[in-house]
Amino acid sequence: MTTLTTFVAGAACLVVIAIWVRRTYDTSHALVMAATSVLTLSLVWVGHEVLPVRVWTYQNFSALLLLFSIPTAVGAALLWWKRGLRQPGIHSGLLLLLFWLAMPTLLYVTTLPIGGPSREIGRLVWWALAGIAVYVSIPLIYAALSRQSIRRWGLSLEFIRTEARLFLLIAPAVAAVAWFVAADERFAASYPFLNDTSNIRNLLMFEALYGLSFVALEFYFRGFMVHAGFKAIGAHAVPLMSIFYCFIHIGKPLPEVVASLVGGLVLGYLSLRLQSIAVGVAFHLTMAWGVDAAVLLHGL
Repeated sequence: MTTLTTFVAGAACLVVIAIWVRRTYDTSHALVMAATSVLTLSLVWVGHEVLPVRVWTYQNFSALLLLFSIPTAVGAALLWWKRGLRQPGIHSGLLLLLFWLAMPTLLYVTTLPIGGPSREIGRLVWWALAGIAVYVSIPLIYAALSRQSIRRWGLSLEFIRTEARLFLLIAPAVAAVAWFVAADERFAASYPFLNDTSNIRNLLMFEALYGLSFVALEFYFRGFMVHAGFKAIGAHAVPLMSIFYCFIHIGKPLPEVVASLVGGLVLGYLSLRLQSIAVGVAFHLTMAWGVDAAVLLHGL
């Protein structure tokens, strides 16, 4: 898939989402979603083609702070616009501060050279555990300081009884997409992170941690950022979350980066509708484990 095709396909998906947002919420919500998406896609292009982000941000905390100041500024603008919506200003400011600090911390800590190049499994275990720690600790800090309950951040399992059929309908399509993208050399060169079938125990251990990291990721993005953010800026929390989410993918295969923006929006709005992150967890586990398994099978 060429760069142009990737962006055109992504833009087409975003148009469909914008139409749905307009019908579900209103025109202003659709316009904010469209504007933030255009900004994000523009920055993705710059981060891949003009000024490769991974080159100047790798293990550079100050540069990461600068990069994530962009979505933070968008959040500040939305907060100023919607200030006072069902939450005191001090809590909203704290929320935005944590949004800004969390991802630079995540990307810096998880790339520390723990274990060294000769201990690949050690480095990957550190990457998974450090990521889980950041994804979980930041929401817990905010919950303690704001006296909010994390149970209201999409942790309901009501989805299993009411809307599980949604995922059952799309699961085969997700598995098919995983098989298809695994044949792309860009994905085959990136996944699985532990591409060593000689030690099945290590492989299964890492894949279990890999899956757990996606549960933590969904809790942070589709749980904490969407539901705690909703109290500050309403449904605009979804496009704001999607910018942060897309930014952590910059440097990966371009189709994955664009898909992260589209998928972040879809899963974010679903989390609001269902009051649950369960569909996001199920989707991510199916895609992540599916791609890893498909790449390994393609290599046989």
